[in-house]
Amino acid sequence: MFEAIKPRGDPDPTSGPGHESGGVTALYWTGVFRPLLPSHHSLFSPRRNQYPKPSWSINLALGYPRKPRQQGLAPTLLGVASHLRTLFSTPKVMVCRMSAKMLRWPAKRRDSRASYKHLGLGLHGHQPSTPHFLPFKFATAKMKILCDSHGGESESAVFNSKVIMKSTALLAVIATVTALTGNNRIKTPRDEKVSYEGYQVYRVSTSNAPPNQLAHLRSFPSIDLKGSVEVAIPPSEVESLKALGLLDDTQLLDDDLGRAIRAESEAEKKPVLTKRGELPDLSWFDSYHAYDDHVQYWRDLHAAFPDNSEWLDIGASYEGRNIFGLRLWGGEDTGTKPVVLWHGTVHAREWITTMTVEYLTYQLIDGYKSGDQNVTAFFDAYDFYIVPFHNPDGFVYSQTTNRLWRKNRQPRSNTTCIGTDGNRNWNFQWDYPLEDGSVSADPCGETFRGLAPGDTTENVVLSALSRELASTAANSTGGGGIRLFIDWHSYSQLILLPWGFSCDPDVLPRNLQAQRDVGAGYAATIAATSGETYEVGPSCEILYYSTGSARDFHHGALNATYSWSVELRPKSGGSGGSGFILAPEFILPTAEEHWEGIKYVLGAVGK
Repeated sequence: MFEAIKPRGDPDPTSGPGHESGGVTALYWTGVFRPLLPSHHSLFSPRRNQYPKPSWSINLALGYPRKPRQQGLAPTLLGVASHLRTLFSTPKVMVCRMSAKMLRWPAKRRDSRASYKHLGLGLHGHQPSTPHFLPFKFATAKMKILCDSHGGESESAVFNSKVIMKSTALLAVIATVTALTGNNRIKTPRDEKVSYEGYQVYRVSTSNAPPNQLAHLRSFPSIDLKGSVEVAIPPSEVESLKALGLLDDTQLLDDDLGRAIRAESEAEKKPVLTKRGELPDLSWFDSYHAYDDHVQYWRDLHAAFPDNSEWLDIGASYEGRNIFGLRLWGGEDTGTKPVVLWHGTVHAREWITTMTVEYLTYQLIDGYKSGDQNVTAFFDAYDFYIVPFHNPDGFVYSQTTNRLWRKNRQPRSNTTCIGTDGNRNWNFQWDYPLEDGSVSADPCGETFRGLAPGDTTENVVLSALSRELASTAANSTGGGGIRLFIDWHSYSQLILLPWGFSCDPDVLPRNLQAQRDVGAGYAATIAATSGETYEVGPSCEILYYSTGSARDFHHGALNATYSWSVELRPKSGGSGGSGFILAPEFILPTAEEHWEGIKYVLGAVGK
């Protein structure tokens, strides 16, 4: 059974739909149902680390205003879709659209169940391990009669992404899903730690390889590059692939990937404790670090810059980790300056992006505190929004279980494969038709784009932040509130400009030449600093075709003036590792060369 819970704020349904502080919309937003279970019990069993059995299904029949307030609801709707697909198979929805007056709020809580039973929210199924759970099934035929008798409009449909996008009534499920999982973090079954001992990394030319052979190779951990793909092949498969001729036109890059991973792990250090108000020590960049230590590092940066920084709790990842960020500013905090926005750790295994974003942030704060004139000018010109972990769940999984994990950890219905590529899921040209490219509709693929544009839990909350930043009135001559967006990745040493989906001259960005010029200056500065070379150009031109990228979204949908993906070290086949793993001794050189380059960029994009 479910009990209706009155939301905070004592909403008044007479205020009508769309009332910001009350009304039925607020009722749904805060969540109004919880299962009548003992406090020690939940449908999710932490002991077995399992979800309810796949035979569970859900019938939902509830009312909602015909014209609910739409703004701000889409992120929650998409989150509900993800959680329901995880918890239940083939869920069905019965929606009754009613006016606000039909959904009267009970005067007393003891009357709530009677007043709201017509909403008919319930589960039906069988699970012997939950004897205190009393499921009920509300017949949809009766619901239809009841709905129609109240002047509503009823509809029934199989639960899918289209229904989610259209049915704001599903907001009521949020609290239910949270209660069913026992807490705010959805746990995924633990996997055995993946060993890469003896794995060999090959670069395979894609120019002459048959598509079916490439598809087979891409079933192993792989990275697509221009004209080639780099693949980590287990020792048990090497000889058979050679016998099939799949490794004929290849180059061996690493004869034991496990060796590089061991060296990386052995170099990991616990961070030195930092006194509150002081910047952390630069020895932090001697090695990679655990996720919780990274979070503390950002707390330390914030504490060292309290008057000119703001901690941002942007939203929750699929598994419930906080997607956080740091906002930095100089002088008077007007909130109207052009925005510089950085995203790190989009792909879980790309640890060097985390470290580089941290180094750049460190140098910004240290430079401003020490009175560096260039850095002070940057703070006077821009507000910085820095998000170090786009994909915290995947990052943790790459540390604990599978070092080469790329995607997030969001399950999908009707498949055992986990995860979506966050850089193929943004709501811009998501389904643009490509004859060939680095994007997949297969949930098992490394570049799986999701079931609908923007349907990953992480992209929902991050796109909401980006839209808010883009709506600022500043930067009137540059096309929106975001002056510079960089999505940090590795590897292959590229500065990727829009677009990924098309290189048609009639479609390419109007300011492409300006972006090329600044990108070229960025690359030249890096070369002068370290001797490392970076190629500059649209992704479709110098890498591959792709859709749904953060770079294309921020330029195409939000008018970010300069919007790039930057691929860090190593260069394919160069020093520092096979590409999958960058040795710890290259962390600081990589970060330092990009600090010099970014100083050039920040000066150039403000002109």
